[in-house]
Amino acid sequence: MTETSHRQFGIMQIGDTLLGVPIEHLSEVLHVHKELQLPQKSALLCGGIELRGQLVPVLDLQQLGHLPSTDPQSRFGVILENDRHILAIFVDQIVGIATIAPADIQRIAGQNATAPPLFQDVFTYEGQFVSLLDVAAIFALPDIYAVARQHSTSDQTRRILDPMLTFAAGGALYTVPAVEVYAAIHKQTIQRTAITVGPCLGEISYHGRRIPVLCPVRILGLGTPVTAQMTEVVALRFPGDLILGFAVEAIHEIDTLATAKETTLPIWQADRNFIAKIIIRDDGSQVYAVDLATIHGAKDLQEIATLSKPDTPPAEDSPAQDSQTENQNVTITKERYLVVAAPEKLAIPLSQVNCIVKQPDRLTATDVSKPGFRGYFSRSDESIALFDLSECMGQSAIDNPQAKILLTGGPGHQVGYLVDRVVSIEMSEWCENPSKDPAKQSKPLVQLGTGAKATVLPMCRLPDMTEGGTERLF
Repeated sequence: MTETSHRQFGIMQIGDTLLGVPIEHLSEVLHVHKELQLPQKSALLCGGIELRGQLVPVLDLQQLGHLPSTDPQSRFGVILENDRHILAIFVDQIVGIATIAPADIQRIAGQNATAPPLFQDVFTYEGQFVSLLDVAAIFALPDIYAVARQHSTSDQTRRILDPMLTFAAGGALYTVPAVEVYAAIHKQTIQRTAITVGPCLGEISYHGRRIPVLCPVRILGLGTPVTAQMTEVVALRFPGDLILGFAVEAIHEIDTLATAKETTLPIWQADRNFIAKIIIRDDGSQVYAVDLATIHGAKDLQEIATLSKPDTPPAEDSPAQDSQTENQNVTITKERYLVVAAPEKLAIPLSQVNCIVKQPDRLTATDVSKPGFRGYFSRSDESIALFDLSECMGQSAIDNPQAKILLTGGPGHQVGYLVDRVVSIEMSEWCENPSKDPAKQSKPLVQLGTGAKATVLPMCRLPDMTEGGTERLF
């Protein structure tokens, strides 16, 4: 099966239900802070939202699909597009993007003929069923009125709202969706083995997992080839629970690139094109967005990635797994975490982090006595409150000129948290549930990785300072 036969879907979550939206119908995603009334009522619409001065009707998907209501304090608006008309739905969370083969999409039999056929197909994503939303059927529903998309320059420069991991290799800057990163691994020695040939530099061992490492310059066709045997490694997820590593000079940041502009590719000179588009950042630098779907479909890269498949599960995993699963206070979960030092190591859900930025040159101090509050700084025409995460947890203040800031929250309501350093991105195996006993305030634990090199760290969920202060860090 060629890569062109695969389809991409945006994965959304409402309550415990996962929904899939064909990427060609997914216009954009935004935080919703205010719901508007519609001038014309409809039983299938629950209001409207503003999109750059345009009133967009919101479909009452909860009523049509018998789904739970979304949280009005944290929900997202998903803009659906069909035939140059747009309509919105509310969801709780943006999970990621999945590339699915048609053979893996299953038609649900025995549908009620009188019900709107909005969810006829399902597929699995990371062990969960995803109901595929029939966008054309939604726009064809009676009593539904959509609005024509306004023509503006934003159609050519659409904002990129999903967090992207940016890295440097061979003097060029690349970016990939953060959800597709298995791990961001700092300074590793690449072992030269029998697989060291052509673009493959060798392999590393990470949490007991063998990961083949490629020179991205030889694959992507930009920059000067990496020759060093000790480099940072961006480990990318590959279909079939496989992993493929890129040797990089530096892992720069996680950012939504929300204010960046997209441009089309010039006439491409390389034999193969694994670049989806070029992103021009505010400072004029060019970032090349890697087309992971095309990489996944390349047979030679598929063969290299198969070397990461473990032959058998490590023997030491079984007792630890059994002892934890017997504990009812533990949830088996596969979620990406950003490991930071603040100054102790903490695991923060990657889904909470919009981007990682340097400390600002200018910080406006205040006389506010809130724990950990440092002041305000500006970024992309937004004033952002900065908190010291270490002080928020009752520890000493961070004093490191190289410290990083994690941004979380929606546009216009972002909050920054200062951490001593960013360590890596890791996949979890299980997470301890928070205690319901107010007398027990210990930090929930999360296991990252498997095998002998698995680590267990305290888990920290970044609080929304607009709604609850600093009392809910864990």
